[in-house]
Amino acid sequence: ATGLVNGETESVLTGVTASGTGKNAGSYSSKATGSDSNYNLTFIDGSLDIAKANATVIANSNHSAIYNGKDQSVTGFTATGLVNGETEAVLTGVTASGTGKNAGSYNSKAIGSDNNYNLTFVDGLLDIAKANATVIANSNHSAVYNGKDQSVTGFTATGLVNGETESVLTNVTASGTGKNAGSYSSKATGSDNNYNLTFIDGSLDIAKANATVIANSNHTAVYNGKDQTVSGFTATGLVNGETESVLTNVTASGTGKNAGSYSSKATGSDNNYNLTFVDGSLDIAKANATVIANSNHTVVYNGKDQTVTGFTATGLVNGETESVLTGVTASGTGKNAGSYS
Repeated sequence: ATGLVNGETESVLTGVTASGTGKNAGSYSSKATGSDSNYNLTFIDGSLDIAKANATVIANSNHSAIYNGKDQSVTGFTATGLVNGETEAVLTGVTASGTGKNAGSYNSKAIGSDNNYNLTFVDGLLDIAKANATVIANSNHSAVYNGKDQSVTGFTATGLVNGETESVLTNVTASGTGKNAGSYSSKATGSDNNYNLTFIDGSLDIAKANATVIANSNHTAVYNGKDQTVSGFTATGLVNGETESVLTNVTASGTGKNAGSYSSKATGSDNNYNLTFVDGSLDIAKANATVIANSNHTVVYNGKDQTVTGFTATGLVNGETESVLTGVTASGTGKNAGSYS
């Protein structure tokens, strides 16, 4: 509570209670209610913010399927990072499956969302031996920027006759490579003595990594009559030992002159990171000054009221004078001989 008088603390507000409760991820109001005999109370809500927990969903894999001329599939998933003994059964909005018919490698993908978890998805695989005469370069749609070269290799083939498999395509290669976030082609090349080959590109899709940018704070500044600033930022979530220096398009600053609290804000973007910004602050404390009311030691009784006014001050900064203290007055009055404050 603010505004309590005479050094009283919140303990005097015996008729006031405040609470907020929540279980699932989300924002819940914390409300104060009640009354007091000595205070007209204004209530400001607080909040209970429950962030989603992080969990990883791993689509199931099947590495043992063999081409049989029919569609084959892999379903289901496992999850890590679930809390309080919860199991995959709570992820009712998540499904995972992968399907393929011809020999090759197929992604098993998990999709969906959950109210209480931020989900990271990891692909599984459905690997079917033997393919046909169309060569399809593999794709990787789940890579995330990690500061290193990443690649996708290999291919599948359909249309091979007489039970032959990709092993006969000894002169065919397929690959795609990239480092920064973006989409790169994965291309198959080569030839074969017995087949006219049609090539279909795959892709390597590298998503931006997530990072948080925190604008710097300065809680020790004291009013000096001049503009004061705080600049710079720190970042969390950067990968591969990268530092804030890679975030060349990000700036952060806050400026203030008078005593008070000012926000320090970070702005910008980056090609390899999805950025979340957290404000810092510039807190300028009041400076200390002493105000000395003027004295008059030379007046002589004249039968009338006599006064002394004005003041001097020490401790003012940056060349400021008493004129800045517009909220301060000083005076003393007396009539009879004597000493008056």
